Amino acid sequence: MIGNDRSIRRSLRVLLVAVGVTVWTVSGLNAQQIPHPRDVLGFTPGDDYRIADFPQLQAYFDTLAATSPRVRLSSAGKTRGGNDILVAVITSEENHARLERYQTIARQLARARGVTDEAARALAAEGRAIVWIDAGLHAAEMAHAQHAMLLAHHMATDESSETRQIRDEVVLVLLPCVNPDGLDLVADWYRRTVHTPHQDSPMPWLFNEYSGYENNRDFFMQTQEETKILSRLLYEEWLPQVMYNHHQGFYPTRIFVPPFPDPFNPNIDPGVIRGIELVGAVMQHRFEREGKDGVISRYGFSSWYNGSARTTTYFHNMVGILTETTHDTPSPFLYDPAKLPERFGNGWSTREPSTNYTRPWRGGTLRFRDAIDYMLTGSMGVLEASATFREKLLFGMYQMGARQVALGETVSPVAYVIPPDQHDPQTATRFIEILMRGGVEVHRAMSPFTADGARYGSGSFIIRMAQPFRPYVKDLLEPQRYPDIRHYAGGPPVPPYDNAGWTLSYQMGVHTVAIDRPFDAALVALDAFPVETGRVTNGAASYGLVVDPRHNNAVIAVNRLLGDRADVSRADRAIITGRDTIPAGGFIVRTPHDRARLAEMAPTLGLRVHGLDRAPGAVRRVSRSRVGVYQSWVVEWVDGWTAAEGWTRFVLDEFEFPYVRIVNADIRHGDLRSRFDALVIPNQGVDDIVNGYRPGRRQFGEAHQNLPPPEYQGGIGAEGVAALRSFVNDGGTLILIDRSTDLAIDYLDVPVTNILRDLPEHEFFGPGSIVRLTTDVTNPLGYGMQKTGVAYFRKSRAFTSNDPAVVTIARYGQQPLLMSGWLLGEEHLAGEDAVVQVPKGRGRIIMFGFPVYFRAWPHATFKFFFNALLTHDPPTGRAGLN
Repeated sequence: MIGNDRSIRRSLRVLLVAVGVTVWTVSGLNAQQIPHPRDVLGFTPGDDYRIADFPQLQAYFDTLAATSPRVRLSSAGKTRGGNDILVAVITSEENHARLERYQTIARQLARARGVTDEAARALAAEGRAIVWIDAGLHAAEMAHAQHAMLLAHHMATDESSETRQIRDEVVLVLLPCVNPDGLDLVADWYRRTVHTPHQDSPMPWLFNEYSGYENNRDFFMQTQEETKILSRLLYEEWLPQVMYNHHQGFYPTRIFVPPFPDPFNPNIDPGVIRGIELVGAVMQHRFEREGKDGVISRYGFSSWYNGSARTTTYFHNMVGILTETTHDTPSPFLYDPAKLPERFGNGWSTREPSTNYTRPWRGGTLRFRDAIDYMLTGSMGVLEASATFREKLLFGMYQMGARQVALGETVSPVAYVIPPDQHDPQTATRFIEILMRGGVEVHRAMSPFTADGARYGSGSFIIRMAQPFRPYVKDLLEPQRYPDIRHYAGGPPVPPYDNAGWTLSYQMGVHTVAIDRPFDAALVALDAFPVETGRVTNGAASYGLVVDPRHNNAVIAVNRLLGDRADVSRADRAIITGRDTIPAGGFIVRTPHDRARLAEMAPTLGLRVHGLDRAPGAVRRVSRSRVGVYQSWVVEWVDGWTAAEGWTRFVLDEFEFPYVRIVNADIRHGDLRSRFDALVIPNQGVDDIVNGYRPGRRQFGEAHQNLPPPEYQGGIGAEGVAALRSFVNDGGTLILIDRSTDLAIDYLDVPVTNILRDLPEHEFFGPGSIVRLTTDVTNPLGYGMQKTGVAYFRKSRAFTSNDPAVVTIARYGQQPLLMSGWLLGEEHLAGEDAVVQVPKGRGRIIMFGFPVYFRAWPHATFKFFFNALLTHDPPTGRAGLN
């Protein structure tokens, strides 16, 4: 807690007096004595050209909690930038007195086991609907965090019969800003550009450190601190029956409101879908009662994807609500009626009424307050539905959980086993941690056991499917099969919202076994995240120590050693040590100091280290790369927001690679080889790399966006292209990923072709999906990889070359190629090159045809990237894969 009511009142008394707010005792409270946001901010949220930053928002909620017994405020944790994730619990004073009881009831009903139907009905009758409403996740969508202040004030002060009923029947868990770091960045940018020619221009950097808009794609992987906090609140502490995630940006309507269109993910319990329809209908009815036009449903935002704040709740039997509200800026803007498109992307008319768009919006001037008013209607609609159907929502969550437990006992698979013998044991342990952060129950075997006729060792992880969040387990361990949906028979495909497949066990390279029949085993439930403890075998060996290259964490040890100026090398071939075989690429240290340092790190990093009594044959020295990571000023939209540069830095930071961020001017300056050994150009469209923001470039978003200031316009240009060419010719390594490989093909004259480039979508279409991959694990770029593995393919590249100097490191597998998701025309991709190395001058260009670290999901292909940074030998013309 930030503090209890009494301590908050005492600490804020000076603040309240300073802003002109009278301090009252609790017994004398009435609505007039509780300050309105304008009393603290000096303006009303929604005023033209005004936006509250996070310190202002926090000051208001501190003030509100200090003056209203209906509001309790706490901090759920700190963001990466050190700000609080605020949680404001708003309900009646009577409910606050029994809040712990209502949380216990919510947990009992959500967990479902040990509760009879009769007992569940009694709990539902006693309990209160817990409704989660959050705001501010996408900070560039500026209105929803501002609306949270007005919603909180209304719920704390309004004495209408409806609001009193909501306070009596509902516990509102309001998170007024779940991305406070981003709010401050966006508010600062807006204030910097407002009333200039660059007003409402796109901010030329991410609105949080790593993930940008893809912070709303992190909710099964949970890489970011903010995501971990929200998941803990959702799946451990509150277990809300209804979760509402506010967003903006759906021109040319006023707002998107559920229900959602097909397809919906078949792992989701049907009760979730019906609950969405119920709440969505109440919301639509409320918009209609209030005479608000431009409300559309069943368009665009499907219920297939697992990984956003809203959709991940579906796999936890929660009713997840999303709205997308038009006009995301404090600047008024005229949306010219004559310029509104006549049709939506799916062919629906934007002007004629239809079942899903009954009162079309005709355009006109919108202000910030207009968007906020629509959000307030949405929030009140969700609260109205939750109060009206309180018992049904509570009991419905129990029904869904109980149904999933029963299915887990009777429908195959009944369990998954994750054996201890893994390609990368520490990554497998991390996989278990990710599941547990999502509320999954995991056990560990205390002794060997037999299941489906196979023997499994002690220490195996077991996930029993008889648990309420069974849909979540299924969706992360089983392959997705996205339906083939076309605009018309034989025509181009309708792309999925975000991705088609994401099976996490595949992406992380974790071997899992589905068990069809019940089995007996001595199991213990995990109550803490498991830890993979490393070990050193034969540590006193005379020659040196070798680290298994299959471990992603090996590069953390190597980077620490290199930072201490250690002498590290890699073996060119496999090494047999006792009963273990270490594949080619093992990291070797020899001096007593380096060996002691490695042995010290091995247990906490989960590394398997072996002693060597003799030289392993040919080795190649590893040195610390001087790495530059290119940051474009263009934050782009390509079939979903991309934060490739941010994810690049996240993975480098996680695995302790030093690097320098470089921008257009740095590259245009030239002389790159004197400063860098390797340059990374993350996955980005080549036109934005070369030309950047420029007149005539269509910006994503609504029609009012302008160009940013001149210093953020343009790209690397012809000067930068020439500088990159010189860098490679002078011995540098240029690392290009997915779309940025077009830079080498279009501008750097490599003898490589992207064979997918001109194929129409009705012939070849590969949205976010998982495909088979074959790797040359004897090549330094393939060291530590699985020979037969996976690649995450997202409208990616496939290469061919007639030049014998081009080395193929990895190739897409043969048919059947698709493992999870959707792939049309896979014959065009099967067997083609996925990763190639191209010699050029004294240097090389490494071309990864797919995003090897996409959103920090595919741990199984991280080593490609790591090897590119740790290997400096020039190309040798090796044949690679044949």
